[in-house]
Order: sequence, then structure tokens, then C-alpha cells
Amino acid sequence: LNGAHTALVDYAMPRGCKTVREAIETPDVRDWLERLLFEEILPVLGDRVEDGEAFANDTLERFGNPFLEHRLEDIALYHDEKLRTRLLPTLLESQEASRIDTPLLNELFSGRN
Repeated sequence: LNGAHTALVDYAMPRGCKTVREAIETPDVRDWLERLLFEEILPVLGDRVEDGEAFANDTLERFGNPFLEHRLEDIALYHDEKLRTRLLPTLLESQEASRIDTPLLNELFSGRN
């Protein structure tokens, strides 16, 4: 959940989205986030997450909740630190395994120190 929030900051804010709900209602942003969750993050986590697909689907549903107005600007606070703690370990593990392609995660970290 937190990793998906963090990822949305980099992808959705530059596309003009102001809230998580607005981002998830934007088709290309939702498609990107689904690919990130189902094709890159869940394969790396493997069996360590019980019913990961259900959790990812629940996360997407929660992000679309019309009663939550979680602003991406608020999530962006301490963004680089959040990227390092929430998503970098997944990227590094995927690189160690070298069997899981993670172009979306790679893009989140390209150009960062």
C-alpha cells in the first residue's frame, strides 16, 4: 500500500493528478500502477505475501474510494526517503534474482543518487 502510494507521486503528479483517487481514475495511471503491482512487485515478493493478488486488488479499490481525498502532494513529503525504504529493496531484490524484469521500478530510480 505504501509503496504504491509512493510510486504514484512520481507517475501521477507530473500528469496533473492531485489525489490518489484522481490518479486511479485516470486510465493510463491506473494501467501503469496495475503493471507495477502485478508484473514487478508481486513477482519479487513471491510467497512472502499471502494472497498478494487479492491484496493488490484491495489496494486499487481502496485508492478509488470516493470518500478518501489523499493528496499526492502530502504523500510526496520525504519522497526520496520513502522511495529508498519502500521500493528500493524490491528493485534490488529483482536485480539479484535477475529473472524478473522491472522497467517501471527502474524508471522510478533513474537519475536519482
